[in-house]
Amino acid sequence: FLLTTIDDLRDELVEEKSHIFEIYEEMKLLLSYVKEDDSFTGITEEIWQSVKELAGKRGDTLMLQPWPTSDSSGLDEEAERDVEWLKGIILAVRNIRGEMDISPARGLELLLRGGDQSDRERLQNTRALLRKLAGLESIRWMEPNEQAPFCATGLSGELEVLVPMAGIIDVDAELTRLERETERLVKEVSRFESKLGNANFVDRAPADVVRKEREKLEDARSALKRLQQQVKELNILKANQTNP
Repeated sequence: FLLTTIDDLRDELVEEKSHIFEIYEEMKLLLSYVKEDDSFTGITEEIWQSVKELAGKRGDTLMLQPWPTSDSSGLDEEAERDVEWLKGIILAVRNIRGEMDISPARGLELLLRGGDQSDRERLQNTRALLRKLAGLESIRWMEPNEQAPFCATGLSGELEVLVPMAGIIDVDAELTRLERETERLVKEVSRFESKLGNANFVDRAPADVVRKEREKLEDARSALKRLQQQVKELNILKANQTNP
């Protein structure tokens, strides 16, 4: 793949020395970083031999080329903030997929609420990329007074991320799954509470062990609370589907 990409870049460089050269430079830098890894030695050497003339480099082998030096002049803090913003939205969508057991292959509608002007500008600049990476069919901002449909929700900073659930999941099947998971968590919470309510355990066990058990209890309680909220919301959705 890399060899094919290098060949394509070399052909295009002859006609256009613009952003392509930047991509080429990044690939050249990558070669230098991985040259010490034995698993990459063969392929990186072959690529190097293919591109060294365009790079203006001399030498018989990549192995003898100098190690790259850091150049902070190329840092773009605004671009880094944009990427972090993008990662936050993608993570929120992926968390919703995981919590609601939605296939990664299923295209979703995304609603955004809150945020500020910088969020809107970032969406404008990254919309196509966000759709691709998060598996979205559409993205839109909600109006200030708009009533949201039943949604699974997440947060990215001050921005609320909403994915409408109507038509996405089998409500009855999801309720059955959540009820089983709720029963499991109720038992788990009860087990931790019983263990921590045992004075012999609390007094005799190492403090670190007791602390970890308390953390597990809090995690189980939090997970149970989230599931109970999801069950409540799904029951609302089911009622709306039955009585539109």
